[in-house]
Amino acid sequence: NVLNKIKDAVQDSTALISDINQIIGLKEKLDANAFIPFQASDFSPETGKKICSYSDIIDNVIEKLKSRNRADNKNGSLMRTGQKYGYTNYFRLDNRFICALSVLFNTWQGDAGTFFWFSTGSNKKEDGGIDEWIEAIANKFTPHRRCYRHPNAKSGLFLPIFVPFDKVEDEVVDDMAKQIEKIADILNDLSK
Repeated sequence: NVLNKIKDAVQDSTALISDINQIIGLKEKLDANAFIPFQASDFSPETGKKICSYSDIIDNVIEKLKSRNRADNKNGSLMRTGQKYGYTNYFRLDNRFICALSVLFNTWQGDAGTFFWFSTGSNKKEDGGIDEWIEAIANKFTPHRRCYRHPNAKSGLFLPIFVPFDKVEDEVVDDMAKQIEKIADILNDLSK
């Protein structure tokens, strides 16, 4: 990178280094938000099929959890919603936690390595504090997985769900459902 070479060359000038750091930060922000030109492969039937399948996977994971008596979405307020960068299906987990399983394309462009997200939250004191949930999930679930406070709520857990590669749909759905069941087991233990 040319800017880093210039920065290295002017190590003695604090004012110049500060200016160069600002330029580097601006360039990184522009690069992160830049339009990426279309490629012919972006419009192949396979691309369209894959994008549609992401929402189907979410619905199928919730159906799998329902078949195992771990989830329901009978409450009229628990529904599917589309949004600018994805799709969300809301459900009740273990008849106690209001949750969502989402495909969020805008998080995929970050460092998460996935665009599937599980989220839940509670303001009930008896359900434990959200910081306790985040710490427990991070420690018990898997050390390489990041946990976040939900970005659109005052409290809540926002957790990436990773998919196995080169597997058929039933195996992907089963794997994702098992990840959510494991999260539920940890949350239930914390809420006793």
